[in-house]
Amino acid sequence: MATALSLLSDRRLAGLLDAGTPGTAGIGGRTVTLEVGGVPVFAKQLPLTDLERRPELGLFRRHGSYDRRYTMGHFLTWPAAALDPGGDHDAAIRACATGVLPGPLRTAPARAQRLLLRHATTAAMMNGFFEALITTSKHTPDPFSSDSPGGGRSTR
Repeated sequence: MATALSLLSDRRLAGLLDAGTPGTAGIGGRTVTLEVGGVPVFAKQLPLTDLERRPELGLFRRHGSYDRRYTMGHFLTWPAAALDPGGDHDAAIRACATGVLPGPLRTAPARAQRLLLRHATTAAMMNGFFEALITTSKHTPDPFSSDSPGGGRSTR
């Protein structure tokens, strides 16, 4: 169920909530029952606090679905750093994304090589996204979002 819900766009989820069967309204908000993939789901709408209405929190709403991809970027940087201390780890991951294991990574165990080659595209995109988010703009689009140029790609 968590996967089905996480794959819904904000607009689609809002539509399901609006079309759901209203429940009770009580302390903390109103309830609604909606259907996701043929399964009934209970939801509670909670009002935002003043803190949650702060503009910078829009960043988290815009980029909230990239947790696993972000983690993969860091996860692949670790073996690249361990196998090539002092090397350019972002460049190594970008090379792996093209299917080429650079220098010292060619001597890595076969299992590590497969891991690097399999997930390098996602890691390279997320590393670039994170760099742009920090250095360019907090409005940098998530590279996997259907709203960004070339976005909406699968993470395998």
